[in-house]
Amino acid sequence: MPTDTFLRAGGRFRLTLRAVDRVYDIKTRSRHNRCHLLIENVDHAEELAKALPEEFYALARNIGRGRLTIIVKAGSRCR
Repeated sequence: MPTDTFLRAGGRFRLTLRAVDRVYDIKTRSRHNRCHLLIENVDHAEELAKALPEEFYALARNIGRGRLTIIVKAGSRCR
């Protein structure tokens, strides 16, 4: 799926270490390079990221479903 700056593969999957390893294998990507996740909503962000700052919620509320990129630190579930 095209985005403004890169191509992405999309689908629904349960985030597990096995799934992440499979993505790295398919892309022949070094485990030292980060894998970015594009998420759908605030609930997913809360589940996958470390504690989110108030600025995150203010932006998410004001922008809604428009084009918005917020970079946050991954929570322990994504490492």
